[in-house]
Amino acid sequence: MRIRRVGGAVAVSAAFLALAGTVIAVSGPGGRSAVETPAALPQPTPATAYQPSTSAPATPSRTARRPTTSAPAGTSRAATSAPHPSAPTASARPATAGIPLPVAGTVGNAQQLITVAAPSASSTQAIVQAWSKTSAGWTRTGPGLPAWLGYGGMTDNAREGFNGTPVGSFALTQAFGNNADPGTALPYFQSGPDDWWSGDSASPTYNTHQRCTPASCHFRTDLSENLHDIGWVYGYAVVIDYNTAPVVAGKGSAFFLHVTQDKPTEGCVSVPQADLVRILRWLDPKAHPRILMGIARS
Repeated sequence: MRIRRVGGAVAVSAAFLALAGTVIAVSGPGGRSAVETPAALPQPTPATAYQPSTSAPATPSRTARRPTTSAPAGTSRAATSAPHPSAPTASARPATAGIPLPVAGTVGNAQQLITVAAPSASSTQAIVQAWSKTSAGWTRTGPGLPAWLGYGGMTDNAREGFNGTPVGSFALTQAFGNNADPGTALPYFQSGPDDWWSGDSASPTYNTHQRCTPASCHFRTDLSENLHDIGWVYGYAVVIDYNTAPVVAGKGSAFFLHVTQDKPTEGCVSVPQADLVRILRWLDPKAHPRILMGIARS
């Protein structure tokens, strides 16, 4: 979904920074502390680690409805940024084999899974967790990650023009980004000025990737996203296959797992860039990866 304008420098909140490592503290019997070390996700190399840009991305000249974002800078939130609710914390349950998934849903033949668990339907924040399927059941892979959802929270009635994040189970089959392929096994394209995601519900191209010059596009570009002009927020992204098979006009378009702005989205799920690079390197199409999004089990 469309990216809102960022008013200035942004930074990950202190609550989010506690989840940056791969070791999670848990409370043992009688209040004693213990640690769990989930299976590690691939680590980014210095070439692909998060490097904030020192200049803003290109400004779209064709439509006012396709805003850009400012590159992150510094380590403090701009004074004009609105405060946001405190982030939910990751689950502290031991990472033993076969533990229940935090979100209910059907995952088919997936051997890799990403869960997005929100504390309530109205929440704009959630915990993203990667899982691997073993003979004993699902086990955590890496730590729980702080994530942002749509301004409209989570919804089972996603639609064009509403900024909620859809509830459900969806395949992960395609990745892209303004940056070069970080080493993912998923099909990946590096987006350029002619790469679009059609948001024109009256066009047969609706909710699909298209490559065309503005003059030759067979859809309304003012209703669509130019993937390149969005800027660093789409430095890396994984397509969430919502409303893809079949595509239903008006049921929503352009839902991605992408780089966070440290604020709610237009319906996408966003996480820190270094974590997204690790996820991209872990995802394997042979494992039929899916994303399961919903309200966390009580």
